[in-house]
Amino acid sequence: MLLSTPQDSPANQNLLNWSNSEKVVASTAFDGGLKRELHEGMQQARRMASQISEPSDLWELEHYLTKRRKEIDRKYDYVTAHGCFWQALARKPNQ
Repeated sequence: MLLSTPQDSPANQNLLNWSNSEKVVASTAFDGGLKRELHEGMQQARRMASQISEPSDLWELEHYLTKRRKEIDRKYDYVTAHGCFWQALARKPNQ
């Protein structure tokens, strides 16, 4: 599993009232989103790499990869993304 929460993290405090099955479902959803985005990025990078014919194409690929890495890093950053994700999920509709 890609997701782990340190014991003293703010995200972990929100998990105290969650059942183990809820934690597993949330972790699975989060990890699935990350894996899906990484897979999509890999597919696009392969398409771009297969079409490289000039040096400038190489730098376009590098630019794409750098941009996607930064986007994914921001989106799936432990402190911001996990905290927001857990807080959003902590607000159950029936509470």
